[in-house]
Amino acid sequence: SPQYWAGKLQAEPNLELLRELKLTLSGQSLPWLRDFIETGGLNYLLNVLAKAEQNKDSVLLSEVVRCVIALTNN
Repeated sequence: SPQYWAGKLQAEPNLELLRELKLTLSGQSLPWLRDFIETGGLNYLLNVLAKAEQNKDSVLLSEVVRCVIALTNN
């Protein structure tokens, strides 16, 4: 569910989670994606993006960008 993914992003963002999320986002309906955004999913993704940038973690940074692209391509 969108709430599950938003909660996981808030609690324990990591590379494996982001890879799974990217695949999940790619196959979801517009209402699902809207729920994900409304429950804070996009904000949590942007928080992970900022932390990855601060830590100069290019691998994590790339994966967050892929998630955002998957979210916006639907």
